[in-house]
Amino acid sequence: MDGHHGAWLSWLVRGLLEQRYRVTVGTSEEYLDHPVISLLNAEANNEVFRFRFFSRHKKKAGIASLFDLVGNEVRHWYLFRNIYLTVTRTSPIHAVVLPYLDYCTYSMALFGSPFGRTPWIAVAMRPAFHLWRMGLIPGNGVIFHMKEMMFARLLKIETLITCFSIDELLVSYVCSKKKKYTEKLSYLADPVEFTGGGGGVKERGLYGIPSDSIVVLLYGATTERKNAIVLIDALKDERVPKRVRLLFVGRQDAKIKALYRSLPSDIAARIHLVDKYITSDEERNVFEFADCVWLGYRRHYQMSGVLVLAAKARLPVIGCKEGLIGYYVRRFSNGIAVDATDVSAVADALVQVSKCPTGFQAGVADAAVMFSRHTIASAISAIASTFQRLNVR
Repeated sequence: MDGHHGAWLSWLVRGLLEQRYRVTVGTSEEYLDHPVISLLNAEANNEVFRFRFFSRHKKKAGIASLFDLVGNEVRHWYLFRNIYLTVTRTSPIHAVVLPYLDYCTYSMALFGSPFGRTPWIAVAMRPAFHLWRMGLIPGNGVIFHMKEMMFARLLKIETLITCFSIDELLVSYVCSKKKKYTEKLSYLADPVEFTGGGGGVKERGLYGIPSDSIVVLLYGATTERKNAIVLIDALKDERVPKRVRLLFVGRQDAKIKALYRSLPSDIAARIHLVDKYITSDEERNVFEFADCVWLGYRRHYQMSGVLVLAAKARLPVIGCKEGLIGYYVRRFSNGIAVDATDVSAVADALVQVSKCPTGFQAGVADAAVMFSRHTIASAISAIASTFQRLNVR
C-alpha cells in the first residue's frame, strides 16, 4: 500500500460496507502494521469484513529493468491467483475488486484472469501508451505500441466487467479507436476529499516555520520519484529568497534522511520533515500551511492525487512538464510546468512563486472547478453500480 494505496483501500472498504456488501481484503503481510489496516481492523465487524494476509516477493530497490518488470507482473498474477484460491476454500467470492490493476496489467492480458470464472472489476492507474501517442511523454514507440495492443487484449477478457481508469485521456483515446471498448472501459475521477483552503494560515509553529515564510509542500511518501533532491538543490540557489521553505510531509526514505543530515545548517533550517503517515485531518492542516505544492516528479507521467488535492486547497503548483501533470498545469495555468531535471529551472520557479504566491489564482480557481467532481461518493457510486448490474451481494 505504497503512496495513496492506503487511502484507496480505506474509502473503498468503508464505501462497500456502507452499501451492505460483505468484504474480504487480501493483501501482503508486510502491511500488517499499516495505520489504515490497524484502523479498519479496529472498526471491523467480523461478520461482514475481514483481512487475509499473504507473503509476496519484494521488488528490488532502484530502477527496474524490463526483465524485472515482466517478472514482477508474472509473480503478482500468481499471487492474486493464490489469494483467490485460498479465500474460496473457506467462503464464496461473488466478485473481485482490483484497485490497482497495474501490478499485473500485461500478465493478465497474456494469461487471462487469475480469478477463475468470477466477475471482476479493476482500476488502471498507470497505462501511458496514449500519452506517448499524444506527444506528452518521451519513450520507445515499439514498446508503447505493444502495450497498447496488450491493453486491448485485456479488455477482451470475458469475466472483466469494467476496467476503470483515473486518466480521462486514456478512456477517450481507447474508446475513440474502438467504440466497443466503451462497454468495458470507464473513467473514474481520482477520488480526493478535502475541506478548507490553503495558503493563508500562518500559525505554523507546529512545524517550526516562521509566519512570513513562503512554504512549498512536498506531500506523500518521499521516494526517488518525488524528485526531492532537485528541489533541495534548487533551494540552495542564491536567487531563491531565504524566506522560501520546504515542507516534506509523509514517510521519508533513507536517502532523504541521509541527505538532510548532510546539508549545511542554513539550508537544513529551511527544510522541515514530517516523517509519518498523515491522517485526513492532518492533511487538511498541512495544505493550509502551504503556499505552493511541489509536483516536479521524476518519470511520473500518470494522474496525481496530490494535483487534485492542490486544486481543492486552491494552491498553485510547480509541476513536471511531462505527462498528465504537465498537461493539466498548461491547461489551467494553475502553476508552473518545468523541466524537473533542471535545477536552475526549478530555482526560477521558486523565485517566481516567492514574488507572487497568489499570482495563479485564476488558473487555480479553474482547476478547483474541474476537480470538484473528484469525490469518494462519486467513486463509490460508480463501483457500486457495476455490482448492482451483476446483482452481487
